[in-house]
Formats: sequence, structure tokens, C-alpha cells
Amino acid sequence: MMENEKLEMEQMKSELASLKYILSERLRVEDRSIRNAMALQTDHINRKATFIIVLSLLTMVTAPGIFSGLNGLSVAFSVATDVMLGISAGCTFAMHWPMWRINWATDNLVTVAETVQNFRRQYVLWPRIGLPMVCLWLLWLLWELYGVGDDTFWIMASGASVGAIIGGFCGLSMNRHIVRSADDILRQIDQLKR
Repeated sequence: MMENEKLEMEQMKSELASLKYILSERLRVEDRSIRNAMALQTDHINRKATFIIVLSLLTMVTAPGIFSGLNGLSVAFSVATDVMLGISAGCTFAMHWPMWRINWATDNLVTVAETVQNFRRQYVLWPRIGLPMVCLWLLWLLWELYGVGDDTFWIMASGASVGAIIGGFCGLSMNRHIVRSADDILRQIDQLKR
């Protein structure tokens, strides 16, 4: 009788150890799959940043040529445009640099959550800086175009205004998408920490 109880106890211990192993393996696989999903979201966010930076740099290179073709636009306006685009590209790069450096396989989730939270906070604040900057630039452009005194002012002013509205809509939409992606990543990190 005593030997049967010992045998049953050993069997129960073996089954419990086996269940613990299966559970730990399952949790590790879940952890890895959630980390991979977050890494894919981060890559998507960073591809958008790369697009923004490349677009800003290309515009910096081409803007002086375009503006010099429009007789009467000042050199100061062209330089200010390049400075604005350079600041935008630099700020975008600075905001994304910590996100590019995340190693989802090994980094501590608390540190990653802080990084993503800071990134999200910067993106929430970015329109407060970017929109006034673009509005001032657009007003300056309209002033420069008006100073040219050409009959095409209204056509060019309308085109610039429509372009600014479409660009602003696209930029704000991209900004909201990036903030939502950061929120999703933070939710997944919170899920993993539990």
C-alpha cells in the first residue's frame, strides 16, 4: 500500500513537472509571437519615418530650383524653406532613433515601454509645432507670390493652398496612425507584463 502511494506520488510529481514545462513553453511561444507582432508594428512606423525623411531631403534639394524658376521669390524664402524642411527631417529622425534601436528579442519590456511612451508623447506634440510652422511658411509663400505681381497669382496661390491642405491632411492622418500604432504596442507590452 505504501509503495503504491509512493508510486502515485512520483507519477503526480512527474505529471506536474510535465505540465509546468508545457505551460512555460507555451508562455515563451506566446511571448515571442507578441514580441514579433510589436516588432512588425515598429518596423511599419519606422518605414513611414524613413519616407518622411527622404521626402523632406528630396524637397530640400529640389525646392531652390523650383523657387528660382518663379521669378520674384526671395532667396530668404528659399533658404527658410530648406531650414524648415531640415528641421522637420532632423526632428523626425531624432524622434525615431530610439525606436530604431529597440531589440524586441532581448530588451527589457519596462525600458521599451518607456521608449515607446516618450515616442508617442513626441508625436502627440508634433502637430503643435508643425502646423504653426507650415501656416507661417504658407503665409510667407502667399506674400512672396503676391509681391511678384503676376496675373497668375490667384492660380499659384490656390494651388499652394490646396497643396498645403492636402499635405496637412495626409500629415495629420499619418501622425494619428503612428500614435495609434504606439498605443497598440503599449497595450501589447502591458499584456505581456501581466
